[in-house]
Amino acid sequence: MSIKLKVVLWYALFMLVMMVAVLVFVFCAGTNLGRAQSKEKLIETVEEAVDDMFFAGKKGERKKNKNGSGEEENGKTSEQEIAFHEIETYENDTYIAVYDSDSQLVYGIIPQAIASIDTPAFSHGLLQEIAIGNDRWLFYDYMTETSQYGLLTVRGTTSIINGTDEIKPLLAAAVLIMPVLILLSVTGGYIITKRAFKPVKQINETAERIACENDLSCRIGLGKGNDEIYTLANTFDNMFDRLQEAFENEKQFTSDASHELRTPVSVIISQCEYSIENADTLSEAKEGLKVVLNQATRMSLLISRLLMLARADKGHQKLNIESFDISEIAAMVAEEKKATADKKNIKVKTNIKNSIMIDADETMIMRMLINLIDNAIDYGKEGGSIEIGVTENDAGMIVGYVADDGIGISEKDLPHIWERFYRADKSRTRSAKNGTGLGLAMVKWIVNAHGGSIEVTSKIDEGSTFIFTLPAKNS
Repeated sequence: MSIKLKVVLWYALFMLVMMVAVLVFVFCAGTNLGRAQSKEKLIETVEEAVDDMFFAGKKGERKKNKNGSGEEENGKTSEQEIAFHEIETYENDTYIAVYDSDSQLVYGIIPQAIASIDTPAFSHGLLQEIAIGNDRWLFYDYMTETSQYGLLTVRGTTSIINGTDEIKPLLAAAVLIMPVLILLSVTGGYIITKRAFKPVKQINETAERIACENDLSCRIGLGKGNDEIYTLANTFDNMFDRLQEAFENEKQFTSDASHELRTPVSVIISQCEYSIENADTLSEAKEGLKVVLNQATRMSLLISRLLMLARADKGHQKLNIESFDISEIAAMVAEEKKATADKKNIKVKTNIKNSIMIDADETMIMRMLINLIDNAIDYGKEGGSIEIGVTENDAGMIVGYVADDGIGISEKDLPHIWERFYRADKSRTRSAKNGTGLGLAMVKWIVNAHGGSIEVTSKIDEGSTFIFTLPAKNS
């Protein structure tokens, strides 16, 4: 069954159980109330019958004998006139009968249902109950001593079943109304459930459309809402946004990687073909081989970086953590890169504090510094300068920077420079002929993998400054 049908059936079952419970409660409460009322009416009717049976002067003026001395409270004689004909033999659903001391009927009537059975023995002021078939009967006896007839017993008899008469109309109405209420509850439940699950249908349709059409741009688009389904739909939309972004990045990455690899491969092939056809001397062949070597070296670097980033994405790139002097490493890399900087007449300056220890992967930190310095040289100005600095702040963090006075980065490009194969404007692309487009992506991963952070500030034609922060050596 669908969830919608299950919910509707639950509504119906719940309403049915609830209404049956209410009816049972009403019936039980009514029965108990009827029983109590039957008892109260029975006692009241019997006592009224006793009052009507005794006369002293006129009806209603009889005084009950309190002390058994023959004297009434008003001083009149206790001699009493008994008038059976004044008794109502059937009143308030109660049968009245008068018995003498031999338990013989003197006056009144006995219900036909109990006429042929043994009834409870007489007992003054006691309520007694017996069951006959599905009915229950109540008996109440009032016994009094008289001068004319001796001991007389006035017995009242009523059926408890009569006590439920007052709730019978209510029960009948409830039975008639119950189907209507159940139908209304089921209808209301179906409408509410249908509306509640309408977004689920929309979610399903969107998922099927994405699956069938391979269109990750589809969105559920339920809008704002506070319930769980709206929250789920918005979560799915956010997930689709990330999936589409990841998919687009993957396609762009594949396209860029193919482009970056195709260029050196094309150069290698064309240079080999040219050398084979036109190189007449060893010197000409060597020139061709130099071009091939340069392009092969570039391809090797690109493949190495791609492999490292792929391993990093999968969590397979492990760090070999050891303790070393980052100041010494930074100074060594700066010294090695002076030869490359001299080709562009760029001066390399250092501002490195001595003996700063760090727990990190030495190879990765060296690669990070090389990439940052290569980036500064590639985009630096002829005759300009770059500065490499490493220090330690008061918070126990290592702060390093690589600054240049080169062409700078535009504000719109700054958020994207960490993306793989991202190239900013054409002037930056022309300035870095040997770049792979992966250097800064690797730098960011290395810094983040060591629990640090990196940021950049830059202005067009004024230069850029890359600042990284890393945790110092654990004490």
